[in-house]
Amino acid sequence: MSEIIADTRQRAAKTHYCDDCGQMIVIGEEYRRIRGKWDGDVGVYRCHLECSTAVNDLHKMHGLCSDEGISLRSDLEPEDVVWIKQKHPIVADRLGLK
Repeated sequence: MSEIIADTRQRAAKTHYCDDCGQMIVIGEEYRRIRGKWDGDVGVYRCHLECSTAVNDLHKMHGLCSDEGISLRSDLEPEDVVWIKQKHPIVADRLGLK
């Protein structure tokens, strides 16, 4: 179970890595920062805005709740890969999808 404490858009003051695609969030880039509690542990989740949109769209497409995690790096079915390349080309590039 998850509990969202804060969900904001930030401008990176230092580099971070996107928890969705694993690529760098560079200084000055706007990103999504979610502070929350997952399974009793408080933490911060950071992701590119485009990656966040792609994950949210995947949740809707598969009829999942937002706390049912989908990893862009490991949970994609072949049809998801085709869909991401068509609908979210920036994310596809970050993931190295050819």
